[in-house]
Amino acid sequence: MVTKGLLDVLTPEEVNAVLAHELGHIKHWDFVVMTLASLAPLLLYQIYIIAKRIDNLRVVGYSAYLCYWFSQFIVLLLNRTRESYADHYSAQVTGAPDTLASALIKIAYGMVRAEGEYRETLQSGFDKGEKARVRRERRVTGALGVMGISSLGASRSLALGVADPAQAAAVMRWDLVNPWARLYQLNSTHPLTAMRVRELNRDAEAMHQPVRYPLPEGESMHWGLFPLEAFLWAAPVVSLVLLLAAVLEPRWLTFLNINLSSEANAALLIFTGVAWMFRTLFRYHGEFEDATVASLIQDVEVSQMRPRAVRIKGEIVGKGVPGFFWSSDLVLRDPSGIIFILYRQTIPLMRFLFAIKAQDLIGQDVEIEGWFRRGLAPYVEMSSLTQKYGTRHRAYSRWVQQGLAAIAIVIGMIWLKGI
Repeated sequence: MVTKGLLDVLTPEEVNAVLAHELGHIKHWDFVVMTLASLAPLLLYQIYIIAKRIDNLRVVGYSAYLCYWFSQFIVLLLNRTRESYADHYSAQVTGAPDTLASALIKIAYGMVRAEGEYRETLQSGFDKGEKARVRRERRVTGALGVMGISSLGASRSLALGVADPAQAAAVMRWDLVNPWARLYQLNSTHPLTAMRVRELNRDAEAMHQPVRYPLPEGESMHWGLFPLEAFLWAAPVVSLVLLLAAVLEPRWLTFLNINLSSEANAALLIFTGVAWMFRTLFRYHGEFEDATVASLIQDVEVSQMRPRAVRIKGEIVGKGVPGFFWSSDLVLRDPSGIIFILYRQTIPLMRFLFAIKAQDLIGQDVEIEGWFRRGLAPYVEMSSLTQKYGTRHRAYSRWVQQGLAAIAIVIGMIWLKGI
């Protein structure tokens, strides 16, 4: 089914390219291939469920469970490969790889520019045709937000106007040079948009056609502090899982020939608390500085672990989940674009209570301080939201996380002394 939103946002040629991509899946029998491939994780999990209950087969069961997790990533890799084949099929059938590239960029990154131009154009002396174009782009922007048709979730956040290839390429650089992008892609059904566009560029060159959205081929990965970020991201989670396994399901560790004493468990709890405290300090740091949406999404250094402390001003245009009254997340628009605002709250019921207040924020001009991050989509995690007349709302997730980490350290020390 082709939705009206898709027809509105894409040109007829781009619609044909998208349809050719879908026909590529049918041509390659991808629905059969992926259905068969998806059976492997299901079978492995069933083997684990059955075998773990039988003493002599527990080793088989635990092995099947490990293979189950590994097989899911293999299925995702196969899915991404089939998507690439479908892109190539579309390029060959239509003879215009750049058309599909343009469609992908619009779908994944096309939620900006429209509103900034909208007010300016209607107040200026442009002719009716120009005003009609901007009205159409504004309508399309809303359609994208409601449809959520980006395969990687980026459409809920935004990007720069796709009419400028240089700006589009600047937005996509994060996918190409940030190591976290490759890590996030491992858990995605689709390749990163920039990777797909790069392959389509190569198809265009093979057909001796000009490349519409040029991307750098030889730019190296920006590793920077990635090893430290990865360690701080994984260390508290791994240690917590290991501790829970030792306390709740020691047979797992016995299967792996790991035997932890009570002293080791206590030390593991202390390490978990210390590591989580450092993780939180790393993820929430910096002085808030003024920024715009357009400048943020061109930052290739940020990730979910490495933030940028920002202060942005704009209008709240809707909830993070369109049409969902209880959504506590928001969407903010400034003259340069639209971005997703995450309200993270560790205190029970606080998200629920803020969601009730958030409904009244729609249509209001606000100032938001928070941490700009980027996963599969860019977003700002809110620290505080100040309304035009001074009312301020705060999020306390980082303080609660620090408090819980401190409690874990204290309990671990008491446990260690009591042994």
